Amino acid sequence: MDRGPHSSETESTGNQPEITIFGSSCKYNYGNSDFIGRGTFGIVYQASIIYRGDFAGPEIVAIKVVHLDKDTVDSEDYLVKMHRRFDTLVALNHSNIVLYHKVTLTRAPGGACIELMMDYCTGGDLATFLNKMRQSKILLGKANTIQYGLEMADGLAFLHDRRIIHGDLKPENILLMSLPNSVHRVLIGDLDDLVQIQRTSTWSADIQRLRGTPRYMSPEMLRKFAGLPAEIPGRKTDIWSLGCILLDLVEVVTGN
Repeated sequence: MDRGPHSSETESTGNQPEITIFGSSCKYNYGNSDFIGRGTFGIVYQASIIYRGDFAGPEIVAIKVVHLDKDTVDSEDYLVKMHRRFDTLVALNHSNIVLYHKVTLTRAPGGACIELMMDYCTGGDLATFLNKMRQSKILLGKANTIQYGLEMADGLAFLHDRRIIHGDLKPENILLMSLPNSVHRVLIGDLDDLVQIQRTSTWSADIQRLRGTPRYMSPEMLRKFAGLPAEIPGRKTDIWSLGCILLDLVEVVTGN
């Protein structure tokens, strides 16, 4: 998919806020769009593209809005890290990764606002999907289970090949794109949290902020959260979480 230019550009006039754009140059409006949900670090809306420009993506997208206070963004080093990570984020392009088409960073005296424009996944998340299957006592077919597992593995391999650790894989962060004939394509999402877009060669103190869900956390993550000595999370951290998700899929296949 052609996602437009990936370079960042900065605009600032007089006392106006400084705006930096990463990714596509398309314009969008979500003022009258639907509220989707509130996550750990922001609010997500459904938005419609009102001016396409060079944007070749879908008509409907999701917008995540995150507000940062002045103390958080006052460090120049922190801003440099944000720029590096957003450049990385909009460059990720894989069929099993949620596409981030555009990131807008607006800095003002009171802090900053981040708007992330990404794919709107029409099938919701895997956790909701599996819960519906359990409640309706419908078993997930083996072919679908294998497909979901392979697609998650492909997306994760893509990230790991780029030395990116997700750190919080769980069914809520696995999204489903609806396709014809009631089929879904699996996409790994929730990549926008700043501590996640980080090269394994540059782990720093902010790794301590990595959050997770105990059911899907690897031993080294559990030790870190308990304040115990632990090795730095790496590829095997995500592999462990993937294995836990696959067990959830198998449960819905067997009904156990």
